[in-house]
Amino acid sequence: MLILRMITGKKVPAPDSVKAWAREANINDFAAEGLHSKLRRLFNAPYIVEQPAANALKQMIDNLDYGQHVVLSFGEYEKDLDYLFVSNLITRRIREVGNSGRTHSAVASLALWSPGRW
Repeated sequence: MLILRMITGKKVPAPDSVKAWAREANINDFAAEGLHSKLRRLFNAPYIVEQPAANALKQMIDNLDYGQHVVLSFGEYEKDLDYLFVSNLITRRIREVGNSGRTHSAVASLALWSPGRW
């Protein structure tokens, strides 16, 4: 973390730092830095890419919407953080779709599964 010193000797966080962002957004410095640290683990995950080959989340939601069951296997990514991230992302997207007024009423299931986990 880079800290600049003002002429008065007071420490000021660097403009592009998490601490500076937190202060500007009126968020606790330590909470913001802790969240940033945890999110960094996700950003460094090999399955997070800027240009995905396809919109897998949309395809899953469409399959569920049309009554097809979806089984999602995590393979080698079986840390709790991976499960929490993916399940949260899917849940939020399902809620958004449900609130958008889509008319399909088919009931389907989504299973999150990883070999050897359960």
